[in-house]
Amino acid sequence: MSLIFNKNAIDQKPFTSQYLPLTIILLEQWIMITISGPDTISYLQGQLTCDIANLCKNQYSFAAHCNENGKIYSNICVFYHNNQVSFITRRSVYEHQLIALKKYSIFSKISINVNKDINLLGVAGVNSSLLLSSIFDKIPDMKNSIVQYHNTTILYFNRPVIRFLLITTNKLRDILLNQLSYKTIFNNSKQWLTLDIEAGYPIIDYAVMNKLTPYAVNLHKLGGICFTKGCYLGQEIIARIKYRGMNKQQLYFLSGKSKVIPLAGENLEIKIGSSWRNTGIVLTACMMHNKQLWVQAVLSKNVDKNSKIRIQKDINSLLKIC
Repeated sequence: MSLIFNKNAIDQKPFTSQYLPLTIILLEQWIMITISGPDTISYLQGQLTCDIANLCKNQYSFAAHCNENGKIYSNICVFYHNNQVSFITRRSVYEHQLIALKKYSIFSKISINVNKDINLLGVAGVNSSLLLSSIFDKIPDMKNSIVQYHNTTILYFNRPVIRFLLITTNKLRDILLNQLSYKTIFNNSKQWLTLDIEAGYPIIDYAVMNKLTPYAVNLHKLGGICFTKGCYLGQEIIARIKYRGMNKQQLYFLSGKSKVIPLAGENLEIKIGSSWRNTGIVLTACMMHNKQLWVQAVLSKNVDKNSKIRIQKDINSLLKIC
C-alpha cells in the first residue's frame, strides 16, 4: 500500500452518492479469485447461478455460488481478467467458499487461485468518468461494462451513480495514486459498501452465509440467475422457488437514527400494534457522514413500506424503508 493511501485513507464516514466528492476507494473488504484450465467453463457452469458459457469478455455478470439446498455461500461479480475467468467476493467468506468450490473439482482440469497480489480500487463521485478518461485511452460504459488495459481491468457500474472498479498491479496502483492525490479524496471500503447498499447489490458476509436464497436477496432482479442453462448446485430448489411462487423474502434498504450499528446476521424489530416483534435479518450496516444509519436487510416481501422498524439493541432507534 502506498504512502498516499496510508496518509489519506482514514476511516472517515461514507457519503451518500448524491453528495459524494471524487473519491478513490480501497476495497480491502473484497478479494478476487481466478479459475483457469480447460474445464473452467463447464465446471463453473455447474457451480454458479449465471450462464458462464455465454459470458462475453466485455461484460460481467452477477451470480451466486450456492449449496445443494439453494442457499448462498456468496454472491459474486464474475468476468474475464487477463483472459481468465475471475470473480470478486467478500473477504469474510472466500476461504469457506473456496472449500465448497473445490469440493467437486477433483475430476476437472482446473486451477483455483486467490489473487492476493492484485489491487482492487474503486473510483466514484463527481467527474469520475472524466478522471479515468484522462488516464486511460478507453473506459467502460453501459454497452461495454469491462475494458482491459494492459494488466488492468476496469469495471463500470451505473448504480446508484456511475462508478468504476479497477483491478490492477502494485506498480500501476502507486502511479495512479500519486497522479491523483491532489484531485481526489481517499476512503476505505465502507464507502463502496454503502454505494452497494444504495444500489441494491446484496452483501453476503460470513454471518449470513448459507442462510438465504438468491431470490431473497433480489439476485434475479440483477440478472444473476439463468433458468435455461441446465443443472447447477441448488438449481432444483431455486427453480422451484420461481415456478411455484415460493419466495417470501426481499432485499431492503433502510435508513434512520440509532446509537447502535447492527451486525450481519442480527434481527431487526417491527412494530405491530402496540408491541415489537423480531423481523428479517441484517446483511450489513454503516453509519453515514450525515449521521444517518444505513442498513441492508432481508425482510418479508409483504412488509408495509410505512412500517416502524428498529434496532434490537437500541429501543430508541427508528428506521424507515427507502
